[in-house]
This record gives sequence, structure tokens and C-alpha cells, in this order.
Amino acid sequence: MVITRNDKGVRGYCTGVLIAFDKHWNLALTGVVEVWIRPAKSKYTVLLDKDVESEEVPSRPHPISPPVIEKKKISKNVIECRQTVSQMIMRGEHVVLIHAVLGNT
Repeated sequence: MVITRNDKGVRGYCTGVLIAFDKHWNLALTGVVEVWIRPAKSKYTVLLDKDVESEEVPSRPHPISPPVIEKKKISKNVIECRQTVSQMIMRGEHVVLIHAVLGNT
């Protein structure tokens, strides 16, 4: 489990299998589930939140599609977002804490 941060404080956490790291704590992870919270009403919008209709429709689907973000309302002002990614490279600047989670307990 890796606790992550943004410019304002703790952002959320990621769980997965650590494959590699370096002296700057840049991490390579596989089988990652990323969970973070964000305000329900915010000035910014997440690009993947909206269904964007495009005039140009490709003849075949792109082989790489963005992960699906699951949203769960925690309170009136906070939404928990969750996504599953097969592989991730995380910059060490965003790492707060790494905690070894053994088993399903």
C-alpha cells in the first residue's frame, strides 16, 4: 500500500505489487487499485467524468482505453474515486508512505 500526496496534503492510496524502485522512490507497480477523494463540487472537472461526443468517430476502437473511474459519494461534499490499472509508474515526489500489506487480512 502506497499513501500518495498532492500539493495540498494526502491525496489517497494505491495498493498493488511493487516491481521496482530507485533512490528517489520512483515506483513501478502492477495490479494497482488507486483510491482518492475529491470535492463533490469543484472548479475543475475530470476529463473522464464526462461523456465526450466527438464528430470524428474512428472506424475501429483504440486498443488502449482509459481506466473506468468508479465514484462513491461519502458525504455531501466528498466523493471517493477508485480505478484499477494493470501497470503504473509513480513519481517518488508523490510517495508519502509505503506499507507492506500481507495476505487478505
